[in-house]
Amino acid sequence: MKTFYRNIQYLVPFWGLLFLLTQCETYKPTFSIKVVNLKDTTQNIPGAKVIVQGQTETADSNGIVVVTIDLDRFILDRVEVTANAKGYKDLIGNILVGKDQQETAILKMEPRNRLVYTPDSLVIGPNEVFKEIKVKNLGLDSIPVDYFNNNLSWVNLQPQKDVIRADKDGFLKVTANIAQQNCRVDGTVFVNWTNGGQQQSDPIPVTKIITDTQKPFPTFSVSPGTIVTQHQEITFNANGSTDNCMAYFPLQYNWKFDNNNQTGFDVGNVIFKHSYPEVGVKKVYLIVRDGAGLEADWPMDITVIEQPTPPDIAKTVSATAGQNLLSVVLNGTIYSFGQTFNSLTDHGFVYSTVIDMPTLENGGTPISIGQSSASPQQFTFSETVTNLQPKRHYFRAYAKNSGFPAVYSDPVVFDVKIVDFIPVGGNGGSLFQAQRGDNDAAFPNQKPQSQVYLNNFQIAETEITNEQYVAFLNGNNIPPNQTANFIALGNSACKVVFTNKYSVVPGFEKHPAITVSWNGANAFCSWVNGRLPTEAEWEAAARSGNAAVYPQWAGSTNSPGLVAVYNGNANQLLQVRQRERNDWGLYDMSGNAAEWCSDWYASQYTIMAPGEDNNPQGPPAGNQKVFRGGSFLNGQEQITVTYRNREFPIALLPYMGFRVVRN
Repeated sequence: MKTFYRNIQYLVPFWGLLFLLTQCETYKPTFSIKVVNLKDTTQNIPGAKVIVQGQTETADSNGIVVVTIDLDRFILDRVEVTANAKGYKDLIGNILVGKDQQETAILKMEPRNRLVYTPDSLVIGPNEVFKEIKVKNLGLDSIPVDYFNNNLSWVNLQPQKDVIRADKDGFLKVTANIAQQNCRVDGTVFVNWTNGGQQQSDPIPVTKIITDTQKPFPTFSVSPGTIVTQHQEITFNANGSTDNCMAYFPLQYNWKFDNNNQTGFDVGNVIFKHSYPEVGVKKVYLIVRDGAGLEADWPMDITVIEQPTPPDIAKTVSATAGQNLLSVVLNGTIYSFGQTFNSLTDHGFVYSTVIDMPTLENGGTPISIGQSSASPQQFTFSETVTNLQPKRHYFRAYAKNSGFPAVYSDPVVFDVKIVDFIPVGGNGGSLFQAQRGDNDAAFPNQKPQSQVYLNNFQIAETEITNEQYVAFLNGNNIPPNQTANFIALGNSACKVVFTNKYSVVPGFEKHPAITVSWNGANAFCSWVNGRLPTEAEWEAAARSGNAAVYPQWAGSTNSPGLVAVYNGNANQLLQVRQRERNDWGLYDMSGNAAEWCSDWYASQYTIMAPGEDNNPQGPPAGNQKVFRGGSFLNGQEQITVTYRNREFPIALLPYMGFRVVRN
């Protein structure tokens, strides 16, 4: 069975809204609908039903009641309904129902035993002094009435008494006398009458509209602001507009844009959205109309700019070594602040030693230069970064304006180098042959002479200097009260001092760092990703790779004074690179400062079997560490490439330094 749903409107015409008063309550018509008979176009169908799905309990202001009826037959041509309302005569009507159309029934309901007022509420306009109300007697005998102004000083009723007959209408003249300049005044008058000994009192609302001479005051706000971009949605909000009578009469709003494009007056236009496709200064008018028809406008300029863009930054950034160790000078270029922006909120550099594309968001270390309101044309900015770690760094320049996140240059890779390394070893092979010891040496601990095989390695070109060691102390934030583990701070031979941070006594920056313990040397080597050399590596570097015929001193066979600082010439510590270098290109392998090695000390070398002589590391344990090369305090026999000595790892000696190797 197919089901149809109908919206059927019942239009109930009145001579105004009928008020039925009992205990000062106003009654409105209520309707009930029931099926009396159903039939289709050919025959009656017993048992056919109409089910009322929903209906309003009272008529609206127009007397319309909407009822939804569920029809359970396919074709019906007539629905008979009953309508009743309190104070009205019952009425039976017929609704013709078509197959595919919506029907409207007009039910004319007659009031009974009532006085009816037309109009049933009164509005006296601003240019009117009085109005009349017609009083009609429906189904009653002649009724005496009293008109009561409810003690309203501004209302005068004429007449004050009357008799309303069934065959003749009465008239009540309502005059408003208003002295105050309010926008509107409201009140209620009453018609008192008696029917069959029962007192009745019918209220009639009365409103007087006062002439309004004050124009409204329009104003509006703009979001996101008066400077917007093309196609950006703008919200115009006129909620701040006021009028002296707006409590009674709502304002109407009309927005006027360029080219006389207007929205028209409407209460709902208090908030309006708009956008502009073209750039320029646009004039906007808000025109407000009050209940008296008075109008006022409020203009505002909206500046429409091009779509904003992020800053334009050069893809390349330069990085060069700074004047101080562990420093780098960075240079970046910004082409523009971005479209519509005249400043930067921040710019600078960001770097990392582990992230090859560092940003401010992914953990890169920022070097902020800050805001910039310089010329929005191309400009270059630079920054010197200090106290870096001796590692590979990835640097990027960045720039931000107020509308976009940071933009970045491509990264530049810079190896922060504190030590210059020289390669030592053979060509093309993983191992090279070197000689260790000397059977003709003056000291037994230099014997026996043997061959060893070493992997290629790199070694520092010079002994580690004071400025390099200071960079280590500052870079690791070593407290002054812990320096005894590293260097003899305060010793007259030590040229490293501490005042707020570590520094070098002026003039001694390039001198070898001495009074350094083995532990302090080893810690420095780890910091630069290196290590101390083994004895075998140190000797191979000092000999310049000549295993058969080797120089007695590092770089010379006959003249130690050419290559070494010792007690036969300077007899004091000198800056590095003051003597000639050896064939590898290394300075001061003989003399100047003695140099720690990684090996524990053994009184003489051990002859090793083939295969055991690859990269010898020395004894597995011991009490003292080896140092090699002699110092400025020693004579010729103690600065040879085979001379070896030992000391405790914690020793802080005024002639002891070191150099670094790495694989």
